[in-house]
Amino acid sequence: MDAEGKWMTKLPEVMFPADAAMFTYHVQSSYTAFCTPEEDDDEFILTDQCYNVFEGPIHEATFPLTGENLGSTYMCFHEFGPISSRLIIVLRSFVLPEALEDANQKTRKARQMYLEGAAAQFPRPDNVKSILADLPVAKAMNSYTAVVNGKLELAPGKTGKARPSDKFCFRFWPIKRKHVDIINSVFLDNVLHCQSIVFRSAPSFRRTLEAYMTTDSYGFKKVGVGERGARISRRMCLQRLSTVLKALGSDNAPIWHDEEEANHSSYLQSIDDSWLETIKKFFGRSMDSASEFRESHFWGIYSTLGTKAYLDNAKAVGLLTNELR
Repeated sequence: MDAEGKWMTKLPEVMFPADAAMFTYHVQSSYTAFCTPEEDDDEFILTDQCYNVFEGPIHEATFPLTGENLGSTYMCFHEFGPISSRLIIVLRSFVLPEALEDANQKTRKARQMYLEGAAAQFPRPDNVKSILADLPVAKAMNSYTAVVNGKLELAPGKTGKARPSDKFCFRFWPIKRKHVDIINSVFLDNVLHCQSIVFRSAPSFRRTLEAYMTTDSYGFKKVGVGERGARISRRMCLQRLSTVLKALGSDNAPIWHDEEEANHSSYLQSIDDSWLETIKKFFGRSMDSASEFRESHFWGIYSTLGTKAYLDNAKAVGLLTNELR
């Protein structure tokens, strides 16, 4: 990886282009944090799917007239790369809070704008939140910035331009049991796509499995959700995990959302409206009112290109039914 960023154009030439694009996305939209459990007896588990799962909202869309699956909309707040039972790489999205950077009001507002813009594509954007938002991590320190009065500033003689001589200092972040359990629960909530779970010590696995199976928080264990393409149903998977938990000596009763209809809700959404709401978040955030936005250059172009008849037709075609997770 060169300081000029030429690697981004060369990478697709030497590897599968889609994988190259995903790698570039990760580098550009998230930062790396190394985490280790604060408690000596806490451990991360390993599944054969944990490198491909993420923490963040997801909803599935179907075309109401035909029932055709239109795919899923999702947002990756965190992705994970377990190294051992005591060490894990966490990729954290740049839209989540970062204390030092957010001391700069302009940076904080820009971050919030990106988050709101991304959340606008979901049916209920106010509910788009990360269950690991309070994970106590931060970006690696570097040789071209310095902390002055609690804020990041350019180090003496530095211009902010990336250089081959730049250095970075990564620390290991100790995280509390609560966060270890949430990360393990993200893995466990996706084992219906897996065939194995690996753990180091039975007592630690029993405790974290018990935390997952008995929690009623964070939106886990919704039967009927995320089962498309899975090798078994979520209900069957939870029943098997319950058997394992009991075999490990736990007497606590597992709970899950077993009423599918109660946990599925339909939401009609126009692609047009969703797209426009996203654009408004980016172009209209600095405007004081809706009327000011409608007087903006962007709105003038949008109104010219889309007549009422065209928009009504587009909305009729683009109406989606979303099953929310």
